[in-house]
Amino acid sequence: MQAGNSFKTLLTLLFGISLSAFSWQALPVRAALDQAASGLEQSPSTSASLHLTVEGLRNNKGLVRISLFNSEDGFPEDNQKALKVLAVAPKGGKAQVAFGSLPAGTYAIALLHDENENGKMDTNLVGYPKEGWGASADQLPTFRAPRFQEAAFELKEPQQQLTIRIRY
Repeated sequence: MQAGNSFKTLLTLLFGISLSAFSWQALPVRAALDQAASGLEQSPSTSASLHLTVEGLRNNKGLVRISLFNSEDGFPEDNQKALKVLAVAPKGGKAQVAFGSLPAGTYAIALLHDENENGKMDTNLVGYPKEGWGASADQLPTFRAPRFQEAAFELKEPQQQLTIRIRY
């Protein structure tokens, strides 16, 4: 058993993949689904809204957990430091959400297809994700979690669309 732990530690050091990466706090699912369905609260000071589509889901099981960050602090795995966190049920191999009331600026999104709804990313013996994951950029690293600057995008338009293709 000791050798197995050393191997996992080596993988974490070499590839930046941690068995605790993308751990998600349990969300009140009903509230998160209601909030996502309503598109979040709108206020008169809204400068931008972001409409996100997640494509390429292999099934409609579980929830797609989405964390929106406005700084590199905590990105991508510490959703407690995210600006907003949502969980939505997929439909037809897709998930859609709307983030409203956002000031223009630089953001990055981390997401997880939590198929078994256990609130964390499940991995195989070598630490590679068994569930789908994604971030707000097409060119992401293969053997480690992306950095904020690699996934960052500018929110400038009053209504902006973004599509993320999930990876398995």
